[in-house]
Amino acid sequence: MVEDDGAYLVLMQLLLSEEGGYCVSTCGPGEDGYKHVRQVVPHLDIVTGTPDAGWRTLQLLSHDPVTHSIPVLLCSAAREALERYRERTDRENVEVLPKPFDIDELLHKVGNLVGAETRGYRTLNE
Repeated sequence: MVEDDGAYLVLMQLLLSEEGGYCVSTCGPGEDGYKHVRQVVPHLDIVTGTPDAGWRTLQLLSHDPVTHSIPVLLCSAAREALERYRERTDRENVEVLPKPFDIDELLHKVGNLVGAETRGYRTLNE
């Protein structure tokens, strides 16, 4: 999970691990987020914050042969920016979840992206 807000990162990690049964690996945004995802090679990368801030990470991931096939879930409260990037997120096969979101909706999207067989023992990165 890639996120620059430490409190939000802890909350998401707890939700995904306690409610969803996932093992979650976390890191900060930008180049560090990309490097972390490349090192861990998770089943899903969750990028939060504004699409503008997270897009560099998404670009790096999508152009790297090691990480290009990792599904991405972009969570953001910047609804206007999400709309602005809709064509791009569709083209890059990035799933979008606008904030605020319902916990069940988050778990449903994560489950669809990684599959039920990954619960409890796979790594997710935000």
